Amino acid sequence: MTKISIHSLQIATTIGQYAFERTAPQCITVDLDYWTDTEIAETTDQIAGTVDYAAVALAIREFASASHFQLLEALARGILIHLDGLFPFQKLTLKLTKIGCVPSAEGVSVEMSLPR
Repeated sequence: MTKISIHSLQIATTIGQYAFERTAPQCITVDLDYWTDTEIAETTDQIAGTVDYAAVALAIREFASASHFQLLEALARGILIHLDGLFPFQKLTLKLTKIGCVPSAEGVSVEMSLPR
């Protein structure tokens, strides 16, 4: 099993508990680690033997842009469930960071894994 990571993927989504937060899409940073069987890719050097990280990133962006959540926790769970339905992951861990939502802090993060 191989761990593949996507770092600092920038997505835009409508999110926020307060109405003023939901007036325009906000930037969320995504960090994703997923574990998958890459034995075929290792021996054939073909993308069909692994989970294509570009396809994963696109699925995250598309889901987020069509979503309207109030809480970061709900968005994270939604992304995990969505990805799990599309790709053959053995394990999946996601961290979302909402930038600038707390004064004097760079951002707030939520990290969760899909239970197996």
